[in-house]
Amino acid sequence: MPIVKVDRKKALADIAGRDWTKSDALTDDDIAAQVAANPDAAPLIDSEDFSKWRNVPARAEIDVSALRRRLGMTQAEFARAYRFTLPALRAIEQGRRHPTGTTAALIELIAADPDYVRRHLARNAKHRNDADLGA
Repeated sequence: MPIVKVDRKKALADIAGRDWTKSDALTDDDIAAQVAANPDAAPLIDSEDFSKWRNVPARAEIDVSALRRRLGMTQAEFARAYRFTLPALRAIEQGRRHPTGTTAALIELIAADPDYVRRHLARNAKHRNDADLGA
């Protein structure tokens, strides 16, 4: 099915001009039949399916300030060693920013093995600098 782009004005006009009586008259069985007949539709989830789900606890954030102090580093040293910008590191430490994705993963790796991460990043920085110089 092709993707059709519609601007906001057209979308609002279509919604305003739609006769919702047919949609309002649909029963749950009608909706289930339409979903079952459409191969592109996601399956309906009913309350029975939720019983199979489980809650996954959120990972606790690592206290980056405490980690940095444990390593005996200033903010500038930590930022330089682990490739954070100083403003980003300060925002994380002050709770104005909450790392997710790769940043959270990097912080977890630093907490687990700070020396390895520092050596690896320093080695890669040297290779990058050598490549920039044509070495």
